[in-house]
Amino acid sequence: MIHGINERDQLARLHDRHKRLSLDIYDHLNAQEETEMLEAHKELKKTEKELEDLQKKLFTHT
Repeated sequence: MIHGINERDQLARLHDRHKRLSLDIYDHLNAQEETEMLEAHKELKKTEKELEDLQKKLFTHT
């Protein structure tokens, strides 16, 4: 299955954002910054949903 550059770029950006948010959560957790950690966790969950939706779209769309 071949996808366009836009789809690949969007997928790469979502993966990068997911990785950054995961690291943010880890850093906030280690610094005992609960409020910031919870906010980053909410953003991570939102990004996971966007990533999942895009993957479904790309891998089920022919």
